[in-house]
Amino acid sequence: PALASDDLAGLTFIYPAGSAPPGCTYSISPSSASVGSAAASGAVTITTAAGCAWTASGASFASVSPGSGNGPGTVTYAASANTATTSRSVSLTIAGRAFLLSQQGAVPPVVPPFGAVDTPLDNASGVTGSIPVTGWALDDVEVMSVKVYRDPVSPEAAGTLVYVGDATFVPGARPDVAAAYPTTPFNTRAGWGYLLLTNVLPNRGTGVFRLHMYATDREGNQRLLGSRTITCANSTATTPFGAIDTPAQGGVVTGTTYNTFGWVLSLGPRRADPPAGGTVRVVIDGVAVGSPSGWTNRSDLTALFPASLYPGINTALGVYTFSTAGLANGLHTIAWSVVDNQSGASGIGSRYFTVTNPLTSDPASAAAAGVATPRDAVMPSLEPTAISGRRGFTLDEPLRRFRPDATGLVTVQAEEIDRIELHLAPAAADAAGPFSYEGHLRTPAGLERLPVGSTLDAATGDFTWQPGVGFVGSYDFVFTRAAGRQPAVRQDVRLVLHPKASGRVGPQVVIDTPSRQQDVGQPFVLAGWAIDPDAEVGTGVDALHMWAYPLAGGDPVFVGAAAYGGVRPDVAALHGRRFAPSGYSLTVAGLTPGNYDLAVFAWSTAAGGFAPAKTVRVTVR
Repeated sequence: PALASDDLAGLTFIYPAGSAPPGCTYSISPSSASVGSAAASGAVTITTAAGCAWTASGASFASVSPGSGNGPGTVTYAASANTATTSRSVSLTIAGRAFLLSQQGAVPPVVPPFGAVDTPLDNASGVTGSIPVTGWALDDVEVMSVKVYRDPVSPEAAGTLVYVGDATFVPGARPDVAAAYPTTPFNTRAGWGYLLLTNVLPNRGTGVFRLHMYATDREGNQRLLGSRTITCANSTATTPFGAIDTPAQGGVVTGTTYNTFGWVLSLGPRRADPPAGGTVRVVIDGVAVGSPSGWTNRSDLTALFPASLYPGINTALGVYTFSTAGLANGLHTIAWSVVDNQSGASGIGSRYFTVTNPLTSDPASAAAAGVATPRDAVMPSLEPTAISGRRGFTLDEPLRRFRPDATGLVTVQAEEIDRIELHLAPAAADAAGPFSYEGHLRTPAGLERLPVGSTLDAATGDFTWQPGVGFVGSYDFVFTRAAGRQPAVRQDVRLVLHPKASGRVGPQVVIDTPSRQQDVGQPFVLAGWAIDPDAEVGTGVDALHMWAYPLAGGDPVFVGAAAYGGVRPDVAALHGRRFAPSGYSLTVAGLTPGNYDLAVFAWSTAAGGFAPAKTVRVTVR
């Protein structure tokens, strides 16, 4: 039956979704909005006639309030924060109309590279020749470069850093960093290094210099990793210096033969060039392979190093041709070992190069590179024994014995870019052999191949390592030896690479008085302490000679031999009781007033020669 209008009063009609009551129309403003990645809100105005009902609904990441109403009104929308880096959008229904809400993606945070500078030690003094600048750097994507700069030195323009060079990234150099950041990209090549030849710094490398190391990542973000101050004393250096020109740092070597060019010098009256009595040998992966020849001059060197100070300048440049046939494809190290005509020795030009030759079967190279041991391999039993070896670039220096501690570990102390030579064969090798040797580097991830720059002779057990820049700290090695069907045995060896010029390896000389830049009246006392921890007995030092080098020029003056053996409880507390009688002193008189570098040379019983000088600059009245 038909209903009268009065019968409809008070009833609610439900209309199909998306439709409007008869006679009602709706519009919304705005019909869309765009917000940033952070949580955001806004309002949408609904225009309609009084009594016209409507609804609103949220979706996905956006909510609305209120969810319904009657007549004209306002709906508030709220979007949650978008933590993804991609944008997103959603369509909301408000009063039957579509409202498009778009939200931007989150902007990735600016993550600059991070890391540290490990060497040189800050405020290192007495620096001469080449010194490594090393550390590590990582990033959330990739570190692209580490650049070394220095402060300007007068008359250079103040306020503008001077570019020095780019560091090299070294795979495997810093297993400690890889272990600390196991999920960070490129964590196994975090170590970096740059070899700085201080002799080419202003004033031929004499004075105070401030270095700065900056890392830059793939996105262009840059961070200062650290700064270091060094005091260089090349005007009183007693060891040779120089550089390798080829191969370039990190250069690629192909073909069966290659020419390595380089140059060597010593401060007069010393001579490092072979025509005047010096000895130079090329060392690849720690193994001496031959001697350069063709010694001549070069115009840029003669312009930089005057013959009056460096008498070997006209025969400083040499070349050596070596074969790459015996080298495995991959990364290697090369350096020149230089001994001058007064037995001063150093390594020059240490750098990495990559061999890329057609692949051939080369068992010797494979053995030298080491074979990775399975992670679950059963380790042979430990056979702790003393081993013989030497460090440094005097290749015929007498071997010394390194004895294991109570745990069977043999520890060898060395410096960055030092050459290390170990002979693993036991004393009874002739009777018990022949032996077969393998070697591995112990890392947090397990046993890995021997590091870049090392060589192990599988038949003799002779191990050499010429670590390039970037290697610093402690490295644990596991060497195994087998003989026929006998069970294999192992020897654990720890090689500790201290920062160069840290005074922690070999002879250590400290000048307590006078202090640097002090005015002294004559007579005055030159005093301090000196030891050589490499010596097996005693203090390792049995004589000290003092010289005065006038800054105005002229010949150095021999001041005298110091009295040695004064008791130093402070030294004993730091290094052990046998180093207590290590104090020295000498009363200085008779110098012409002026400015001097006072140099103290200690005779090392372990090395059988005078160690490089420790110096202090003073004004003598």
